[in-house]
Amino acid sequence: MAVVTPESTWVDVIIDLIPLLAAVIVLVGVALTVRQKARNDRKEQWWKRVQWAADAVASDDERRRCVGMSALIALISASHAIEHDDAGLLQAIISQVSLVSFADQSGGGASK
Repeated sequence: MAVVTPESTWVDVIIDLIPLLAAVIVLVGVALTVRQKARNDRKEQWWKRVQWAADAVASDDERRRCVGMSALIALISASHAIEHDDAGLLQAIISQVSLVSFADQSGGGASK
């Protein structure tokens, strides 16, 4: 990098700053990429947990169904990992499972 002297023109100063500007742009790009990867990883892990909980809710074992339902309800509160549409879908699943469970417990449920 050249030393700025009184004889330096503004063009010389800008030319000297180009490598610094390029480094800042690269750094911002890397930071955004890392942030997006972390977000995608969180969402992927969240969906794996939803799948596990949904499988548990579909189990024949009542205790496992209760644990699965508790997990689904807890996963709704993990809003940092999900989008609004995902939360709505999960809420619909929970509502449907709750209705089926209530119908089964009251003797009015459909047979399997």
